[in-house]
Amino acid sequence: APRTREVAPPLWQSLIEGFSYVRQRPRVRALLILTALLSVLAMPYATLLPIIARDVLDLDASGLGYLFAIGGVGAVIGAMSLAMRDLFRRRGVYLLGCVIAAGAATATLGLARSLPVAVPALVVLSFAATSSIALMNTLLQELVEDRMRGRVLGMYGLAFMGTFPIGNLLAGSLAGLLSASTALALTGTVLTAAGTIVAATRPRLRALE
Repeated sequence: APRTREVAPPLWQSLIEGFSYVRQRPRVRALLILTALLSVLAMPYATLLPIIARDVLDLDASGLGYLFAIGGVGAVIGAMSLAMRDLFRRRGVYLLGCVIAAGAATATLGLARSLPVAVPALVVLSFAATSSIALMNTLLQELVEDRMRGRVLGMYGLAFMGTFPIGNLLAGSLAGLLSASTALALTGTVLTAAGTIVAATRPRLRALE
């Protein structure tokens, strides 16, 4: 008998099914929310770093280049840490700790007035942010069903990359109204508080191994 081709559902129906699926799964929903918060509140540090380097740390273009390189080192270490799964059995705890650390490091970078404070904060921020984003991607793929994986990962991409402009707009607006340092201090504090609340209220997320 000839094989019949499956007809894909309309786009709007797929979107509705995807949102309904996420709404019914608290851990998946929490991971997507954390991804968006990290993208909006922590990642714009790269946009404000040139202002911090010039106005606060009194660095020239070469100094700014070194700062970005230092951040890159932290990001590489963060990515490599995920390959050493035996070092941390409780991935949920590790993830939430990284989100909180990213918020605290963002706030510290905003409050920093010298290189000995700014450099460690930048390393921790890039390490924690990279670890968080990569681990959330991994956990989402493990938690969702095969038939919904594409839709959920599409939402993950939207939560991460799609919110970049919002984060940059927010950071730029706060920097214009207050200062770049104050903007980072505020967004970092909000991310730290949000991560702490999720960690305290989502025991099943903490229990992920």
